[in-house]
Amino acid sequence: MLGSGRLFDNNEGPNVKLSFDGFRAIAEGVHVRLDLFAVKPVENNPGFFDDVPNHGEGAWGSYLTVPAPIVSRGR
Repeated sequence: MLGSGRLFDNNEGPNVKLSFDGFRAIAEGVHVRLDLFAVKPVENNPGFFDDVPNHGEGAWGSYLTVPAPIVSRGR
């Protein structure tokens, strides 16, 4: 899940459930957190380790989290 879960979430809601293969890297400091990710949807097959990625689709991006007190310092 990222942020409020509008784009990627593990629950039903505004999204359709999909499985993804990919990676997520997290860099965290005292007051900030940066998430970098790249994923591809996969077909859900009934066996083990046999889900094939869809190479025609993918998503990648970053997500920066800063607590509200830091944002409001520049009054």
